[in-house]
Amino acid sequence: MEARPDAAVYATGTPDVSGVLERALYDRIAAALVELPPLRIREGDARLLFEAALQRLGANSALSREACAFIDRWPWPGEVLELERAAARLVSEGLGGTVRAQDIQAVLAWNAPPAADGLSGAVEQAASRWFTQGEGEAGRRVQDTVDAALIRAALAHCGGVRRDAAALIGWNRNTLARRIEALGLDV
Repeated sequence: MEARPDAAVYATGTPDVSGVLERALYDRIAAALVELPPLRIREGDARLLFEAALQRLGANSALSREACAFIDRWPWPGEVLELERAAARLVSEGLGGTVRAQDIQAVLAWNAPPAADGLSGAVEQAASRWFTQGEGEAGRRVQDTVDAALIRAALAHCGGVRRDAAALIGWNRNTLARRIEALGLDV
């Protein structure tokens, strides 16, 4: 008698992947959709999830009042994955006792929350992280990251037609082809 595994697949997508994935694949994995607002606007959830992550990882730590305030204030652009990774880094560093806001900031490798939301905030966060880690050429890295995302979104929107995607971006098709090659995109 063959045993069937009792398994399920949970997948997340940010941003919405419904227009990017092949329709048949999307229909298969989207049997039940649960849409949640971003963690940054779900008051109190981040702190509860952070405490649960610490507990699940076996940490014998408590969050200080300042740490709780920091967790509630931080926009968590990487959502729950970023939060869980921060908790895991704290545990891997052997931090016991009371977790302070500075401890969380240190594992996030940023000194303060970003000044703005959206693209501007994301660019600030990435640049700040690269500067903190001593990595150079932040301008080129930001430009490459933005161009790659822009190209993928335009191609998805235009059904893969490069001429239309280039026009949508405001480039000619030769510029689009050069950027795709320079970035090593598999599109």
